Amino acid sequence: MTITMDRLGRVVLPRGVRSHFGLQGGTTLKLEILPTAIRLEPEIEQPSLVKEDDGIYVHSGKPIGNLEKAVEETRSQRDASFWKA
Repeated sequence: MTITMDRLGRVVLPRGVRSHFGLQGGTTLKLEILPTAIRLEPEIEQPSLVKEDDGIYVHSGKPIGNLEKAVEETRSQRDASFWKA
């Protein structure tokens, strides 16, 4: 397959290639420069919960926001709904 670079240095990946790899506008690609080639590879996000051998799920990603605050707010909401019943 041959594709052509435009005068600004851009290339368009054919629809079949984008579909095959599940690429959409805004998808991040990793660019690797090799001695005789250029390699593009989609940066695939790994799930943040991973099931360990013992069956327990472990968070392996980076926390988003203040985890302690989120837990406290969730507990407060749960407690408030419990006492309303």
